[in-house]
Amino acid sequence: MIVGQLQQGKESVIGFDADDYLIVKNEHGTYKWSTIAYDKIELGNAKEIMTLPVSDEEQKISALEKRLRESDLGGVCRRASENGRYYAVGFESGYIQVWDVYTQDCIANLSLSDSQIATVAFTRDGKLAALGSGGKLVQIWNVEHGKCIRTIHLLYRVSRVKLPVDGNTLECQFSDGTYYRMDLKTGEKGEMKRTNTKPFVSKSLLKRIKSMKVKDIQFTSKGNAIVLTEKGDAFTWDEKLKRLNGCPGHNSPVTAIAVCSADERFAASYSPEKYHADRNDRKRRDLLDNQKLVRVRIIKTGQCQWRLPTKGRSITKLQFFTSNRIILAGYASNGDILLWELINEQKYGREIGHWESVEIVRNNQAEPLECAFPEKKKTFISAYADGTILIRSFSSSRDQRIIATIPGIDAGVFRWKNLYCDEDLLKMLEGYPH
Repeated sequence: MIVGQLQQGKESVIGFDADDYLIVKNEHGTYKWSTIAYDKIELGNAKEIMTLPVSDEEQKISALEKRLRESDLGGVCRRASENGRYYAVGFESGYIQVWDVYTQDCIANLSLSDSQIATVAFTRDGKLAALGSGGKLVQIWNVEHGKCIRTIHLLYRVSRVKLPVDGNTLECQFSDGTYYRMDLKTGEKGEMKRTNTKPFVSKSLLKRIKSMKVKDIQFTSKGNAIVLTEKGDAFTWDEKLKRLNGCPGHNSPVTAIAVCSADERFAASYSPEKYHADRNDRKRRDLLDNQKLVRVRIIKTGQCQWRLPTKGRSITKLQFFTSNRIILAGYASNGDILLWELINEQKYGREIGHWESVEIVRNNQAEPLECAFPEKKKTFISAYADGTILIRSFSSSRDQRIIATIPGIDAGVFRWKNLYCDEDLLKMLEGYPH
């Protein structure tokens, strides 16, 4: 996540205070790190930033500046501590280096984030969000108030986070396949468990796809599923009828699939080719001709129930949302999220469903990762890889708020052995979890 755009200007400053705390000020706020405890970000005070010193250390600072400049490491913001011992360099990307002027060594590599957001989870009501960056820190955010309410440091790198229905429990999954649950109120951790490496699928389906090279399977609690092969072929599976159905209509490999858990009749698939309508079918020609399409499918037959145009966008991910209504989201490669809603109507004693476009949500060019639809409010919430969370109203007022999150510092990147300090402190830091 890049929130630290340290461009030179009135609102972008980097420096040290009198106690050698590193202070960073940008449009999002002012933050500081202790010179020793670089693993913690605290709120800072921009008034604490000291001016560049003129002292006996000036020659050493000039030598370091020349070295950095010749190595293209000069950055866009530079500042020395008051006593001339430390020198900080900030780059446009938000990356920060801290140098020891005496030894001319880099003692810390910092960022306003350890990486882009990699995993996001929302509570069902959309009030809380858990964010992780693939490191050892997970932040819990109050979305309504735009505040981080808790930062959790874990012993291992987190690959995925979940927030179950109650909103009081955080489930952290790790890259080695293990996971545990944590009570967010008490901080108590449950027993470490190992996740199933393969999703549940019925034995009948496994037999049918045994000879296929399967890329992805998405399934419902009752066993209905949509299957994607490595060749790009898609199939729906009806568990009750034990029937595997091909998904016709695609003229290029399918790249995204999804299945609806709340209404197990539906699945969706996407392939990037453009649709060419029959020249005699004016309605389809006007709406769909030369469009890339998401196809909503009937699980029972595999047939396309509805064609949804993407307005020229390429879809990277499909996802159904069912908190208070059935919505299909298409995550576009340019950062847009396309939303369609299932509208059921009763005609002549029969239920007739169709899909209507709700909205195209534009925020930025970062990859959209997760969405949420609060039950009681007509609000859409989306999280992106660059660390922003967009809260958007569906009303005509187009109300929207954007939160720029800071997921934290990953302690795994620190080089404690290069830190100049006494032996006791160095031993303590070397014991810090990596």
